[in-house]
Amino acid sequence: MKKSFTYSLAAIWIVLVSFFISNLHGLHMASFDVDNKSVSQSIAYFSKENSKATNIIHFLTPSCSCSKVIKEDLLQRKPLNSQTIQEKVVLIDDFDRHFSKELNSRGYEVLNIDYKTLSKEIPDAINAVPMLAIHDKDRRLQYAGGYSESTITPLTKIDLKKLISISRSKDKRKYKVKGCAVSKKYQALLDPLGVKYVKAN
Repeated sequence: MKKSFTYSLAAIWIVLVSFFISNLHGLHMASFDVDNKSVSQSIAYFSKENSKATNIIHFLTPSCSCSKVIKEDLLQRKPLNSQTIQEKVVLIDDFDRHFSKELNSRGYEVLNIDYKTLSKEIPDAINAVPMLAIHDKDRRLQYAGGYSESTITPLTKIDLKKLISISRSKDKRKYKVKGCAVSKKYQALLDPLGVKYVKAN
C-alpha cells in the first residue's frame, strides 16, 4: 500500500514538474548558458572560408518561434557585408528550405545542416537557438549568446550594432540564449515527458 502510494506521488510530481517546465519553456522563458569552447568548435566548422575582421553567424531553426522573430528581423534589412564584415546564417533542420529561400532572397549566405549531422560532427556545440556568434578573422570568438536581455518576442528590437560593439570592447558580458533547446540532452532536461519536443525525437 505504502509502495503504491509512493509511486503515485512520484508520478504526480514528475507530471507537475514536467508541465511547469514545458510551459515555462513553451513561453520561451528558459535561459541557456553558452559554452564558449563548444561554440568555438562550431565557428571552426562553419567558417572554413576566408574570414573578415568581424564575422557574424546567426544560428536558427524553423521549429523555434524565437528563431522566426530573428529571421523576420534579418529580412527587414540586407546583410551587413562589407570589406570588414561578413554575416551568415546557419539553419538547423530547415527541411523544406522555406527559411533558406527567404534569407537567400535578401542576400544572406545560408548554411544548412540537420541535427543528426550536427550532433555527429560537432556534438554539444549548439545546444539552443536563436544564438548569435561573432568572431574575428583568426576565428577567435568575441561573442556567443542571445540577442536580448529579455525574452524574444515579435516586439523585441534587435540591436545588432550594439552587440558588435560589445564583442569589440573589453566588456565581456553577454546575453543568455532564450529560445528553444536543440540538443537532445537539453530537450530531455526541459521536457522529460516529451510534451514540447515529441516531434523532434
